[in-house]
Amino acid sequence: MNHEIDLELLAKYLSGECSDQEVNDVETWMALDEENRQSVEQLRQIWETPPPDIAASSDIERMWEEVADQTSRKSDRTASRSTKVIPLFSSKVLRYAAAIAILVILSVTMIQTIPTLLTTGETQLAELTIPNANQDSITLADGTVVTLDAGSTLRYPKSFVGRTREVELNGEAYFDVAPDQDKPFTIKTALGRVQVLGTEFSVRGWDKNEPLRVVVAEGKVSLASKTDLSQPVILTAGLESAVWSGMIPTEPREADLSTEFSWMQGVRIYSGHTVQTVIFDMQRWYDLNIDFVDSDLLSERVSLRIERDSQTEALDLMAVLTGTSWIQTQEGVQFTR
Repeated sequence: MNHEIDLELLAKYLSGECSDQEVNDVETWMALDEENRQSVEQLRQIWETPPPDIAASSDIERMWEEVADQTSRKSDRTASRSTKVIPLFSSKVLRYAAAIAILVILSVTMIQTIPTLLTTGETQLAELTIPNANQDSITLADGTVVTLDAGSTLRYPKSFVGRTREVELNGEAYFDVAPDQDKPFTIKTALGRVQVLGTEFSVRGWDKNEPLRVVVAEGKVSLASKTDLSQPVILTAGLESAVWSGMIPTEPREADLSTEFSWMQGVRIYSGHTVQTVIFDMQRWYDLNIDFVDSDLLSERVSLRIERDSQTEALDLMAVLTGTSWIQTQEGVQFTR
């Protein structure tokens, strides 16, 4: 069965047209996060007291055209993003389409970050992917708060059962883990595993050719390589470590916390990072396809500061540092000498 929560299913839920299984799917999704429940309550209020100026079919169709126009402009920048449109084929559907249209117009991004329910063995997981050029937070069932950067994906259970709390991350996130001495919290990535009891730290673990990095703000964590869980390192507040593919974690060293966590305030600071690493982050932050004609430049190291809302300045600075110039192309941005 398709476990995606889409607009049509939410609308059917509000109109009382869901099957028992669909009701269970929606209520399970609502239980994943307080924001989900609040979103449905907003829809319910609109449903029960529809504004008088949206009663006409022509008004509803106009509103859906506005939604489609807004979301299509968004999808021009992010091809992977899409919005479900409900066919207007009955008076009932017209009514709940109007309710959803109002909420979507007020907050189109709410629909883009709705978690998807997955089933792995006997465990039902939710998967949340943050669109490029965005940043968002989610509160898990145990009270743990996870702040996710652009392009990141988190998979997590709707509730934590048993003796552990496990999630999976592909991307970059800051975890404020709810303390529970009896239930260690584990983050699995492509290259390794991070285990904690209750602390604050960041994890950068992309499924690509770069290391898994962990920086601890408070408390204590254990970091181990996926290929050798028997040789973990222990990190306390102010320390960082990294895991390269097929290697054990590096020796813990002091980290500049203000620099490491600045991405949550819309700033990234690089000191001796490769151009490839910086470009990867810029592509996510600015939702751009960036191409270097001279690929040898990608291995050069640079130091710079970029801001999430200063795309042109970041591109200009990268051009100066690499001795190139950039132009806008149909595909995105191209740097050439």
